[in-house]
Amino acid sequence: MALPRLLKHITETRLMPAWRQVYGELDGDLERMLWCLRFSPVRKRTEIASPPLRINAEDLRSCDLFPETMPKGKREGVIAKMDNACAKLNADLPAQERTKVSAKNGMLSIQLHPKIYTQAVVQDILTMKETYGSQGHVHSFIRPHPLSNKVLPARYGHRVLVEYSSPNIAKPFHAGHLRSTLIGNTIANLNKVFGNKVTKVNYLGDWGTQFGLLGVGFRKMGDQSLLKEQPIAHLYDIYVKMQTLIKSEEVATDGNIHKELAMHQQALAFFKSMEQGDEEALNFWQTCCNLSIEEFEAMYKKLGVRFDVYEGESMYYKKGLSLVKMVDEKGLLQTHQDTHVQFAEFLDPKSNELIRSSLLKSDGSTLYITRDLAAILDRKTKYKFDRIHYVVDQSQSDHFRAMFGLLRALGFRWADKPLDEMHVAFGRVAGMSSRKGNAVLLSDIIAEASSRMQQVMNDKETTKITDPDLLKQTAERLGIAAVIVQDLKNKRLTGYNFDWNKILTFTGDTGVFLMYTHARLCSLIRNCDIPLTELEMYEEGAAPLYPLDVLLEPEAIRLSRHLARFNEAVHDAHSKLEPCVVVHYLFTLGHLSSKALDALRVQGEPHQLALPRLALFQCSRVVMAAGLHLIGIEPIDQM
Repeated sequence: MALPRLLKHITETRLMPAWRQVYGELDGDLERMLWCLRFSPVRKRTEIASPPLRINAEDLRSCDLFPETMPKGKREGVIAKMDNACAKLNADLPAQERTKVSAKNGMLSIQLHPKIYTQAVVQDILTMKETYGSQGHVHSFIRPHPLSNKVLPARYGHRVLVEYSSPNIAKPFHAGHLRSTLIGNTIANLNKVFGNKVTKVNYLGDWGTQFGLLGVGFRKMGDQSLLKEQPIAHLYDIYVKMQTLIKSEEVATDGNIHKELAMHQQALAFFKSMEQGDEEALNFWQTCCNLSIEEFEAMYKKLGVRFDVYEGESMYYKKGLSLVKMVDEKGLLQTHQDTHVQFAEFLDPKSNELIRSSLLKSDGSTLYITRDLAAILDRKTKYKFDRIHYVVDQSQSDHFRAMFGLLRALGFRWADKPLDEMHVAFGRVAGMSSRKGNAVLLSDIIAEASSRMQQVMNDKETTKITDPDLLKQTAERLGIAAVIVQDLKNKRLTGYNFDWNKILTFTGDTGVFLMYTHARLCSLIRNCDIPLTELEMYEEGAAPLYPLDVLLEPEAIRLSRHLARFNEAVHDAHSKLEPCVVVHYLFTLGHLSSKALDALRVQGEPHQLALPRLALFQCSRVVMAAGLHLIGIEPIDQM
């Protein structure tokens, strides 16, 4: 019996009869109780006999199985009474089918016979293959009950827009952009897994006075050949030199710069010509954008990241003026008497907080928040999203608080969602630098990770790859995996120190360890002399010649229990917007798989033992690959 039907069977034949004896009848009990079932985590010291399933009294309350008014003590008392009720039901069942139920501290624990759940898990994974864990498959036959709006957030079958990465044109792709890219990509993948229609947007910083600096600077010190070969590096070098020139002018004149001579004023004039549609200025700007995007896309390809839409601030500087007009019509726009800056002052209907936000500069040009507001209104019309996620570092929390507050003040009810759902914030990275100690481009980070990884592989006697080109390619993939996992294993809001010496090891909780585990499983499957087609006997509906009930070793039971929790890990990562949940699930899977590989031989064992073990290891490989794909990593099959 596959896992979804097993859980439904247990609930219908064991839990619900006991529940009704103790508590009575409620509409939709079965559906809601199924959502409460959770597999217990597999700890390092987990006993084989510890309960693999659990239901918490608070989970039952959150799914409306207990009324809001029922005291906590009474809820726990109801669960305790179920212990006796379930024991009576179990008494007449065959020993191999008995489901032992116990109650302690408000927790209903359900111990399945290892033969039952190990067989169910393996059958489930081999039947579903790469779709295992998708769309909440364990509960795929259940939908939120119409009488309860608490049975999971309404996150399925929605239109979701995720904005992430968002580097600045002509500037280095720094660590903050990397975090946004990796977290945003995983959140987009998780939404796709749960059947949502996802639009992935890269909103580029392609407008502003910095292009005036670049335009003037390129006329003075630009090199067309360098612009084509290393566009971002060359343009950023010009930008830095122009900033230095401006500062030197200020020092030379004690800050009293003649307007007609000041480099800053020349830059402002260049940008003004862009806003007025000057062909030469716009051609230079477009060249900067095209070359930067081309270089960005080369990096995104290495990271396994693809966007549906590229947008830029330049698309919205005119639409931002229409937004300001809307604010004015609502009576929320004011003008500062001294600076002539125009700003919105309003009371956020949700937080009841008075917020002030500048919208137009004194010269009438738009600000970043003005363009951001115009962009979200345009996207709402264009994509009709149900949810939107901005994956931007936590230093921008005030920006989003003001932005969504103003949208609510303007009457847009769809903006009345929790801020921490719409602004997916994250902490900062320290220590991401080259051997020289300088902050570097993402391309330099990838190159250095690949170089270091290749050196590690050359020094290891166990490296099986001898072809130099394949070794270099594999080292790059391992280096990228190391960088991705080092980032995503941390909670979003937690900053971390990037440490080259820690991320490239084959042991411990690293991306290299996960890739090594997958390669080791592939090697076993490839070299065991058993065709994978033989595993088809374990798919749902088939009659296996060699039953799975021989998988009773502690290592097999712990591994199968953890495999059963993949769906739960994916769901939790999705609902909490926390990629680290998937990463830590994979770490545990890697360690349990390694122990099982050491303890459960396949080669040289009788077929009736080798085949079930191979089936278990294939399940482990499938889930490891699925989890790696979720976080944007393409697994390797040898190293």
